[in-house]
Amino acid sequence: CNDHVLLDVEDVVEACGGYWHPEHFRCAATGVQLEEEYITKDGMPYSVDGYFEKFGEKCTKCGLVMKEQVVNVLGQKWHPECFVCTSSGNPIPKNDEGMYVYFAHDLMPYCEEEYARLFGETCARCDQPITSGGVEALGMHWHEDCLTCQSCTRPLNELAKGKPIYQGPKDGMPYCLRCYGRKFGDACAACKFPINPGEVPVEALGKVFHKQHFCC
Repeated sequence: CNDHVLLDVEDVVEACGGYWHPEHFRCAATGVQLEEEYITKDGMPYSVDGYFEKFGEKCTKCGLVMKEQVVNVLGQKWHPECFVCTSSGNPIPKNDEGMYVYFAHDLMPYCEEEYARLFGETCARCDQPITSGGVEALGMHWHEDCLTCQSCTRPLNELAKGKPIYQGPKDGMPYCLRCYGRKFGDACAACKFPINPGEVPVEALGKVFHKQHFCC
């Protein structure tokens, strides 16, 4: 009120670097009379709720003011209980170091499984999302365990790292060298075994031969 305060006569409140009549010591934001806990800002008193309502940051998810713990990620802030997968609503997990493990899309957090399901690659064999790892071969993506020969089921993931994998001309699926030759290759007229990819056959007499089998 800017009126004089008689320190020796009146009840006064000493706070925020000045003196106040008790009835005038009110929250600068809400006007509620302050009797106990308050927060000072720019020389003015605020109730805890009034301070956070006026100056506090609001949670990205629920829009309510954050008063205590805050999760600060993706340039935004969240209540810990509001920091959940945008798709499933499940809490974002933490690793052994206590750090949140999440994947971001459009500045929103997703758990690994939902991110893979919505935005990740799908395995060409099992049609399930690839959540981690994975192998690219024949222009498609595979779980490492799913990249096997279509015929003999031999694992081919090591071949994808440097050696050729053969693609079936009709089904588009991967084959090892031997199975591809047996299924799609021409048979040598002499030994009756297939001529595998990469081998240069001899064509003669209307037939094909392995080089070593084209003899008198």
